[in-house]
Amino acid sequence: MVTEEDNRIVWLFGESGSGKSSVAYTLAKQLSAQDKLAATFFFSRTHADRSDTSLVFLTLAYQIGLLHPRAKDIIAKAINNDPELLSSAKCRSDQFEHLVKAPLKSLRLVWETPRKIVLDAIDEGVTSDRASLEPLILAMNDLIHDPSIPISHVLVTSRPSPLLDTLLRRLTAEGSVQSLNIQHFDSHHDVELFLRHSFDEIYDMRDISFLHEKPWPSSRVISSLSCRIKGRFIVAATVVRLISKSESPGDCLDLISKMYDGNVDTVDLDLGDIDSIYRYVLSSCEEHNQRSGVEHLSDIMVLAKPLTLPDICALSGVDISKHIVHLSAIVVLPPMYSLMTVQVYHSSLQDYLWDKSRSGDFHVSPLSSHDRLAGWCFQLIKRKLKGDETKVQAVEDAKQIKTPLRYAMSYWCYHLQRSEPSRRVRALTHDFVKNRAVLFLETAAALGQFAEAMYCLIHAWFVISRWKPFLNQDEILAGLEVHWRAYNHYLAERSRAPGGSSKGPTRARSGSTGTKHVSAVVELETGGQTAAHSQPPSAGIMPTADLTMLPEVSSWPYFRSF
Repeated sequence: MVTEEDNRIVWLFGESGSGKSSVAYTLAKQLSAQDKLAATFFFSRTHADRSDTSLVFLTLAYQIGLLHPRAKDIIAKAINNDPELLSSAKCRSDQFEHLVKAPLKSLRLVWETPRKIVLDAIDEGVTSDRASLEPLILAMNDLIHDPSIPISHVLVTSRPSPLLDTLLRRLTAEGSVQSLNIQHFDSHHDVELFLRHSFDEIYDMRDISFLHEKPWPSSRVISSLSCRIKGRFIVAATVVRLISKSESPGDCLDLISKMYDGNVDTVDLDLGDIDSIYRYVLSSCEEHNQRSGVEHLSDIMVLAKPLTLPDICALSGVDISKHIVHLSAIVVLPPMYSLMTVQVYHSSLQDYLWDKSRSGDFHVSPLSSHDRLAGWCFQLIKRKLKGDETKVQAVEDAKQIKTPLRYAMSYWCYHLQRSEPSRRVRALTHDFVKNRAVLFLETAAALGQFAEAMYCLIHAWFVISRWKPFLNQDEILAGLEVHWRAYNHYLAERSRAPGGSSKGPTRARSGSTGTKHVSAVVELETGGQTAAHSQPPSAGIMPTADLTMLPEVSSWPYFRSF
């Protein structure tokens, strides 16, 4: 048991679908209602801004700053003194000391009792290796052992992690960590209560009283299901969704019961294993549609951020709804008119689909999904940004640019970096650099994201330079270098002009996803004026090439209005 007097990290272990996140969310909600919560970070592989360990301290700082003006003042002052604290490249220890530890110290006499921090699913960070997780855990350990910091406990949840065994053994020996395995808790009774409550709701909502008398289903059926499910809430929740969304709930329940009894030959069962449910759902359509269904499912899972169904269709140029409609039991699939985003119910689906040893014929490589997404982005940019370098059709009104195009412009390089580029994507990359790069920068300027777009081109250069040699590779790299050299030449011209500045186009604003929360605290303090973003690195980071000199760079389309 954990008591208020024992300052420590409570580490809750459990396999996918065992209910760890439900525990973390419920506890955070209860602590918040009691004014005992300091901050939270819920990792998620399906959200780009929640899958990076470099964003943890920034997010914690934002939440701490909202708790009290004194903490906000300290955070704002620290950022004004050192804007680089908002950069993901900044030393983590500096971010921790100035943005987390210092403001918490200021609240020691403000809070009547110490508070708690919740970090959920830390193993789901894209950089969740020992090098990134160990400093985070040691920083949390520092908080609970510093008497000047009003933090008594840190709840951490994850799957079992061999990467951190040595560290955890040491901290456990010191009395700093208490490890709990959620599998040691017998949840069979809770699962049975969940099933009974859920089936009662289905009975009332679907009005099946003319087919079945209450209680439906019988206590024997629920008890049997609960026994087969073995206390795994993710399996129970998926079973309930399958039945609630079926045309005939009674028939569906009978089929699932038979499946769990081993009477359905089409499904290889490991009872209580979510893989059996996933295989059943993925195979619940015509065989010729199964492959497109799992591929589109994987594509949805690699999106840098969740999108609505219409936005995904617009991005892909395909009505994917007809390919994934049979997956509604394992995917949040809102109607086309809804503003809700498409998301998978649980990250264990990603584990299943991307592990060939588990998914077999349903396996999809995330590399191929990122390749498709990169192609979608390039094709949408090609369709929407028309013109050429001699006749630019600039988008002056940012409101004209809808979410799919904004996504394509923001994340084409994100997907390119994570793909194994096909011949098609290499050709689309060549077309983009040759015919669309100027339009891309011009449109980004209209959105106030010129600097971000330029950084995107720089990053693309490094990504493409590491690909295996292919036709037009040198031309693509040279084209990217032209824009980068033009930008640096433009900055140099501005700095030489009377009263000039080398800060770049004034309409370009800092908009890093990872820093927007803390930036909001600074904006409150500075009246909306955020610190200028750091200057791009020198043009020398790219190899020099014998390119045409670039006179009168300020006449280039994307520099005209600055």
